[in-house]
Amino acid sequence: MSEAAAKLDLVPLEAPNFDDLRFDEAAHRYYLNGKPLPGVTTVLKTVGFVDDRFYTEEGRIRGQAVHLAAHYNDIGVLDRASLHPIIAGYFAAYERFLKETGFQVVFSENKVCHRDFRYAGTNDKIGYLFGRPALVDIKTGDVSFWAAYQLAAYAACYPYPLARYGLRLFPEGRYKLIPFENKNDFSIFLAALTTANVKTQQQGGWQ
Repeated sequence: MSEAAAKLDLVPLEAPNFDDLRFDEAAHRYYLNGKPLPGVTTVLKTVGFVDDRFYTEEGRIRGQAVHLAAHYNDIGVLDRASLHPIIAGYFAAYERFLKETGFQVVFSENKVCHRDFRYAGTNDKIGYLFGRPALVDIKTGDVSFWAAYQLAAYAACYPYPLARYGLRLFPEGRYKLIPFENKNDFSIFLAALTTANVKTQQQGGWQ
């Protein structure tokens, strides 16, 4: 039993077996048994839900660094002295969230896939929040409407129900937790996936 589950006297969350899922870090592409799968965010971008025209390289690097700091913290290997001052405020917000909500992380940065619907992705945190199994996704910018569909897609890869939350971290050390509760979110993602598959097949399929 995981330490988090033991503390809460809950049935431990088991990690699904994704041994046949491979992620090409350089190309940022997923493969299941050697065949390409679209990433969740790629699907949402293909259908126009994700508008990255105003994204900046600085924002991308900052987001990656904050995610990495949270991940290292959750697996117990974070060197706090290594945190850049720009990142420290966001990480302080994450620590405050952990302290104030009692969120217990069980899995961090899991690469997952849906074998039936054939898509993949990397979710941020799986654990226990407010006494329930939950999926928490960290954002260092606005939590856009499409995050609800993104998290629904990740949650569907697990064999047990997960509450879904977007966690907005602010540089001054505060946070905002946003629940996603619409039961139609996964259906909307599947519609987006079908559309993305059709569009991509016209261009030769997912490569």
